[in-house]
Amino acid sequence: TSRLGQYRRTFARIDAMDYRIDLKRYAIQEGTGVIRIEGIFYVKARLDGSATWRERNGPIDMELLANGDSFKVRRLDY
Repeated sequence: TSRLGQYRRTFARIDAMDYRIDLKRYAIQEGTGVIRIEGIFYVKARLDGSATWRERNGPIDMELLANGDSFKVRRLDY
């Protein structure tokens, strides 16, 4: 099932957020424009009306597809 609705509801309630990925390794697939990234994500968020920050971290793997001067996420696992 898609979690898109759940993500949208959660993100709509976020007042402040800090997010980073510590890169462990990456690989570029020549000729395809695909970059595979492996690392650890760290996220800290505060919901509207709350003084409490929620924190999570863990492994993250993703594939990025070149899109002009930016990238689109092709696959995301965390």
